[in-house]
Formats: sequence, structure tokens, C-alpha cells
Amino acid sequence: MGSIDPSRANSPLLQKKMAETYTYLATSPEANQTTGTCYDDPQHIVTSSAYSRNPENIEQLMTLTRTLTQTPMMES
Repeated sequence: MGSIDPSRANSPLLQKKMAETYTYLATSPEANQTTGTCYDDPQHIVTSSAYSRNPENIEQLMTLTRTLTQTPMMES
């Protein structure tokens, strides 16, 4: 699993790579059915932190987001 070096986050080369990755993910038939996955480029899936996958943390973030945006909770 890869990760992006934060000290290089503003480099033009990294920005170009990120733009190419986002374009690929938005337009690729291969990625069309993929959800909930993070990529650092089209071929390398990265794993988000355990904190970000914790259901309680997700719900806290969603509650805060709904409060700040005044968006009602969707019914399941």
C-alpha cells in the first residue's frame, strides 16, 4: 500500500499525477463499479486509517456535516 509524502504535496508533478488519477477514476469503465476505495494512482489502492473506517467516527463526522450544512438525514 502506498502513501503520498506530504512534503511533496504541492509539487507540479504530483498535482499532474493526482489530476490524471482523478480523471481515470471518473471516466474509466474499470473503476465504474468501485466505491469506498482510495487510490494514489490508477494502479495503487491505499488504505485509509483505522480511525477513518470506524463506524462511530463516521457517524460523528456525518452528524457534524449535517449540522454545519443544515442537511437533513436521509432515510434508509
